[in-house]
Amino acid sequence: MPLDMGQTDPSTFNQVASLQNMIQMGTGSADMGQQQDTASGMSMMQSASIKRQKRTLMNFQNTFLIPMINKCMWRKIQFDVDRYPVSDYKFVPYSTMGIMAKELEMQQMVQMLQAIPKDSPAFNVILLAMMQNSSIHNRDAIVFGLQQGQEPNPEMQQMEQMGVQLTMQQAQANIAKTQAEAQEEQAKAQKHLAEAAVLQPNELDMAEKQLNMQKTAVGLEKTKADVARQHSETARNVPEVEHLKSETILNLAKARQAGRTSPINTTVQ
Repeated sequence: MPLDMGQTDPSTFNQVASLQNMIQMGTGSADMGQQQDTASGMSMMQSASIKRQKRTLMNFQNTFLIPMINKCMWRKIQFDVDRYPVSDYKFVPYSTMGIMAKELEMQQMVQMLQAIPKDSPAFNVILLAMMQNSSIHNRDAIVFGLQQGQEPNPEMQQMEQMGVQLTMQQAQANIAKTQAEAQEEQAKAQKHLAEAAVLQPNELDMAEKQLNMQKTAVGLEKTKADVARQHSETARNVPEVEHLKSETILNLAKARQAGRTSPINTTVQ
């Protein structure tokens, strides 16, 4: 006779799925599903998978692996007294990064390299970290080449120092030229001030000019007086001139009359 386990509630499966979803969301390890085929979606899927695996690995490491290594080390110290003298040793075992975590870290570094300019100092640092975290066969040679590339070149340093010195000398020459031009402008300004001071009349010049003006005014008054005196003398002499003019006309008339009445003696002795 078959064993009857009773009837199962159909809502139990939904409740289990909801509980699993809540646990994944609460622990931060929710599975994003297979519909995320982009780079960011794959990164999210790997991140969720690594979180779940990390929790399992941490439990295995803390509860089994690390205690086993500690006990083996203690037994080694206990039976090898010559090599390990009696002391209070504290042995701390640690593990390396997993393959998937290393892959996720490499993707994050690649994304950072795409966002950082090539001339930035952080670019070479991230590139060196990527090579150190990789597992290619010539990793050491690449790391050594990158480290040598980051070391300063003495010739380049010398050329840079020469360039800096030339720039400083040019700047000093420009400063000296500017100072010389400023001194020249200052000398010109002082010269203009001196010329303006020379051209500006002082009290003595003003007094001399006033005296000359007074002398000129006196000379003009004297000239006016002379002209007025000449006018008065001329006005006083006008009657005499008229009298002389009338006498001259009279004498001329008498002479004409005498010439008509008496013959002119033309005999020359």
